[in-house]
Amino acid sequence: MRMLKKRKVSTDSENEDCNTNGSRLHSQKPESGTTAARTDPSHRTSTSVFGHDFLTFDPGLALPHHPPIRPSKPDYKVAAYASADEYDLEELLKGFQKLGLYERSNHHIAKANAALGLSQGHDLEEDSKFKEAEQQVRGFNFSSTSSHDELDCIPDITEVLHVIGQYKISSEPREIFFFRDGSLVFWNIDELERSNILTYVKQFCLGDVVSPETMDEQSESLPYSYAEDKTRLSGGRILLTEGKPSYLERYAFSNALAHSVKLGVWETELDCYIDSIKPVAEELRKKGTIILPKKEVFLRLGQLYELRHSLTLSSDLLDTPDYYWDREHLELLYRRTSNYLSISRRTEIMSDKLNNCMQLLELLKNYHGEEQSHRLERIIIYLIIIEVVFESLHFIIK
Repeated sequence: MRMLKKRKVSTDSENEDCNTNGSRLHSQKPESGTTAARTDPSHRTSTSVFGHDFLTFDPGLALPHHPPIRPSKPDYKVAAYASADEYDLEELLKGFQKLGLYERSNHHIAKANAALGLSQGHDLEEDSKFKEAEQQVRGFNFSSTSSHDELDCIPDITEVLHVIGQYKISSEPREIFFFRDGSLVFWNIDELERSNILTYVKQFCLGDVVSPETMDEQSESLPYSYAEDKTRLSGGRILLTEGKPSYLERYAFSNALAHSVKLGVWETELDCYIDSIKPVAEELRKKGTIILPKKEVFLRLGQLYELRHSLTLSSDLLDTPDYYWDREHLELLYRRTSNYLSISRRTEIMSDKLNNCMQLLELLKNYHGEEQSHRLERIIIYLIIIEVVFESLHFIIK
């Protein structure tokens, strides 16, 4: 019993010592924190909880300013194709009127009505429908006199046909530019609808039809969207001014794209032509003989002249179209788009290839011409010999 009491007394004394030591430690920690705060001014805003220091918010601290993130504007697509030598635009317009899916825009020059033979009342009704459809696009209202000034109009239907979809899928209109030279440009039209339209317009094609492989290979496409700045071509992207009519700018971009795809089709034709006459040059180099007959040479020469006529005489690839003479801002867009598509450089290269092919065909033509003259000379010599023989026989008989 005495031993138990001694042990109890000793344990009680030990507990009291631990409590006193712990209280001393707790009493010393705040003192160390306060002394640190007094000595270090950077800890004035810190607090101590169970021996840990936490920083509090400093109202004088300036946070970095980040501009608000604006949602990106959607991108649309413009695609260009060349499907034929020429389009019958008047019959094509009548076909679209029967379908009821597309209507001619009211931005053509006024003399288009006389070319179509349409009545004035019908044309005004069509223009009003189109104007109502476009007034809903991005909240812009067209003025009633915007179509009367020829400077604010695209060329008439003798050169281009501009149609717009009657049924709207989104706020962005669906537009198509049909050019007389057999090329067309789609604005905001998906691939399935483009394929259906390309199939439908085959019945209005004049001349040869471009093969689907060549048409797809030589097609052009660019993304376009809207911006607050002026309309421009930046980094292969078309930026249209938001809130303003853009049919003139769309025509300028479409005109350059149409020239590019048409030039691409001619380049493909010329490449096939060069491949077809390559064996002739090889045979001439190896054996010094010409394997093409005279008729075939003239047929090939006619194909070459036709292609050269299309490139240099019946197109505007060598110079800026006359339409842009009084429209400097449109001419700038057309030139920049043409430079981006390298139309001038490609035209020069194609002209050089045509000249080389012409030299070879002229050589073949001259060869057959000289051969014909040699044949005639031999015939004349034979006739002279026959005449001498008869005269000699006549003299001997006498």
